[in-house]
Amino acid sequence: MLGVAGPGLAVVIAIIIASFCISSYIYSDADIPDSSLLLMFSGTPTPEATPLAPTREPTPTPLPSPPITATPTVEIRQTPPPTPAPTPARTYPRPSTSQITGERTWGGANELLLYNTGGRDDAVAVFTPAGSSDPILSVYIRQGEKYSIQYIWDGSYDLYFTTGKNWDPFAKRFTADKTFRKFPDTFDFASTIRTSTMHVAHLFDEPGEEGEYILHVPEERFPKL
Repeated sequence: MLGVAGPGLAVVIAIIIASFCISSYIYSDADIPDSSLLLMFSGTPTPEATPLAPTREPTPTPLPSPPITATPTVEIRQTPPPTPAPTPARTYPRPSTSQITGERTWGGANELLLYNTGGRDDAVAVFTPAGSSDPILSVYIRQGEKYSIQYIWDGSYDLYFTTGKNWDPFAKRFTADKTFRKFPDTFDFASTIRTSTMHVAHLFDEPGEEGEYILHVPEERFPKL
């Protein structure tokens, strides 16, 4: 038969065998055709797989924080102890008009006459050397009375006085309504065989008023008796 057909028949047979082999190769391994082989015969490109868009995880919603309630504070107040009532000042007997401290007998010839007729309170006059706060003597003069300091030595002297109520003979001061004053000028005394000096001092000029020439002094600068 080959001899009859000649070369043309042989070519046809070869093409048929080749086609059969290719078809057998394509379908022999699996029922689903390979995409690369299909491309060879169909010419249709295989679509690429589209990647899935990443899934965004939902943002968790924070839970609302509970309101902060301030803890109430308890203030404990201590009741202060009661203030004790002031102790009333002790009342002392009122002294008479007289000398209360210092020298009682001098050897001089001079005199100082003190009047406490214009004030409202009793007074204590203090006699010191000029420029000094060391008392030579002191006298108690009731309101409305006078006192004479006698036999004073020659020299210059200062005169202080304090007024008030309720004279404390132990502390030597008034316990109520106390004031402290001083005469600004010194009292000068001089004597001879035939003459002597006498000064008169009014603690107050008019009833209820102190003299304008009287100086107020701090208590700490007043002579200590």
